[in-house]
Amino acid sequence: MKKRCCHICIFIVLAVLSAGCSYSFRQTLPTPPAEASGIRTIAVVPFTNLTQTENAGQVITDLLSRTLMTGGTYRVINHESVLKVTPKDLSMLDRVQAQKIGQALQANAVLFGTVSEYWYQEEKRYSPYPEREPAVGINARLVDVQSGAVIGATSVSLTGGGGFTYLFSTTSKQLHRVAQDASAEVIKQLLP
Repeated sequence: MKKRCCHICIFIVLAVLSAGCSYSFRQTLPTPPAEASGIRTIAVVPFTNLTQTENAGQVITDLLSRTLMTGGTYRVINHESVLKVTPKDLSMLDRVQAQKIGQALQANAVLFGTVSEYWYQEEKRYSPYPEREPAVGINARLVDVQSGAVIGATSVSLTGGGGFTYLFSTTSKQLHRVAQDASAEVIKQLLP
């Protein structure tokens, strides 16, 4: 009986620890499969950083590029080439400018957007110590270079990381892991 109670307690503790992550996705414009089928080369424009974390836009841009390259399906234009044809002020970037960037780089599509969250939100619970939970928010649009049309748009917001993430990683790795998951979800939403 004691052994069974011990196993149940361990199961409950593990269940509570792993339930610490919460996801919330909002897809605003699904990418039609026919539109995505012709995409082979993608330019990822630096994402505009709307957060107080200094390098959040660069981190998300790099993660999105890596995620696209991982499958081997897409060729991603190198970052230096993209920077040469991208305006300094990214806050006014729209689909027409994205199309021009894509044409200059001979890409099929351009991925751009904003990083709205990249931080640790603190929440006081039942103890005097606040709980810190990583939060990442990405808003992205995919523009077809030939037509100039936005063929996909999504907003992804992820928080948490689960109890195991907190137990077995450093604070900086927790936020980076949530950013990796959010970036992967953006690509999954835009290029199914």
